[in-house]
Amino acid sequence: GKDLMEGSYGQIVSSLSVDEIAKIQVLERHQPIKLFKNKISNENAGINVVLYDKKVKTGRIEIQTGYRPILWNSNTSRIHFSDKNQSLHLLKANNTAQDIISEQQSFSLQDRFENNLTETTTTPLISTSKTTYPNIDRVRFVNNRSIAGSTNFLRSFSNDRENKFNLSLYRNDENYNSKSNQSFGTVFSEIPTINKVIDNSEQGAQIKLKNTLIRNSELIYTKNITFLRVNSGLDHASTLVNKSAVEEELSKPSIAFENNYKLIKNIN
Repeated sequence: GKDLMEGSYGQIVSSLSVDEIAKIQVLERHQPIKLFKNKISNENAGINVVLYDKKVKTGRIEIQTGYRPILWNSNTSRIHFSDKNQSLHLLKANNTAQDIISEQQSFSLQDRFENNLTETTTTPLISTSKTTYPNIDRVRFVNNRSIAGSTNFLRSFSNDRENKFNLSLYRNDENYNSKSNQSFGTVFSEIPTINKVIDNSEQGAQIKLKNTLIRNSELIYTKNITFLRVNSGLDHASTLVNKSAVEEELSKPSIAFENNYKLIKNIN
């Protein structure tokens, strides 16, 4: 099968109706490079979604709302599959703290093995004071506004040549707070109490663009990936310890660009 989503299986599975999926196959030791088949073993697995119809054109619109407080959750998708062309367009939004951003994560083991920037993330060296998450579902205490979308195209020019274009974006705003009381001392001294209140707000946005040209035949394999990712983020924390207040703010912008070309040729 064709890999339209470049490993982001969560987006495509969540957009298809159960009635359209015949089965989901886990391919053991999947070798996607035709040049290596029956020559080089591969320990990685692949996931193949089999549909009842080879040609599919469908769309979905889901809207959920609630009152006191006002809640909303929307999901819009359009899918087109044919022999030579595939496309998937998604737009999701909610304020119910449901995680719609992790669906854009790629599960492509090949990208991770090659250390491509497409899935490389950086951990900031500094951070603001954070509220300690309780051992309950985050939807019960996080106030958020999230929107995520993607547009994806795949076109096959022949049996061994194809072009993929993937564009995804998201914006996520979250607010949460905590309050704690701590007492220290002994029975022979006055027990001081520390009252601590932390209010956190996090804003994050990302635009990711990826264009992939592939030639995959039994004699030659070429793959050219052009990738651009732009991130912006702003964390704010207000900490009140007894009567002492501290304000923290951290900006986290980043830009990543990469062009990766791979060539494998049988010279025997």
